[in-house]
Amino acid sequence: MFSVSAGLPCGKEGPMIHSGAIVSALVPKVMHLKRDGKDDYIFRNDRQLRDFVSCGAASGVAAAFGAPIGGVLFSL
Repeated sequence: MFSVSAGLPCGKEGPMIHSGAIVSALVPKVMHLKRDGKDDYIFRNDRQLRDFVSCGAASGVAAAFGAPIGGVLFSL
């Protein structure tokens, strides 16, 4: 956001990938379950969270380029 507002030459792809990864990293922290008075998070380990964040980055690529298959290939 700051680089675009400062007039720096940057494309839309990088910020879209980064914002997709940020949103997908924040979703599990906000959406957690309450069971028996204690917090129970959606993902059990860091690998599941990392896979979810890579899916968010893939959705950023798909949104920036308009190519969903390219987003999947980027995350792989």
